[in-house]
Amino acid sequence: MRDARRTESHIFTDAAGRAWSVIDYKVIPSPQGEHGKKRRVPLGDWNAEGRAFVPIGREEPVLLYRFGLTPYRDLTPRTLQQQLDLAKPSIATPAERMQRN
Repeated sequence: MRDARRTESHIFTDAAGRAWSVIDYKVIPSPQGEHGKKRRVPLGDWNAEGRAFVPIGREEPVLLYRFGLTPYRDLTPRTLQQQLDLAKPSIATPAERMQRN
């Protein structure tokens, strides 16, 4: 049976009123040494390496925030806004957005 938390996401509305789906992920290394794939993990999981902010209802790039050494993994609006402000655009096209596992 699958872990129900894997499909969990959190909806966050930023200071500008834009809605985002928040997803925590870790990178699975590729056997060929290429860039690894991102795999969803439960929100707040300490195995997560980063957080993705996926725009809802807008064609904008997914924004990625990489956790540091002492990351905040909570889902408070203040923490999410700070992470969103520091997030960088994904190089993936909209069609390659975070796969739902």
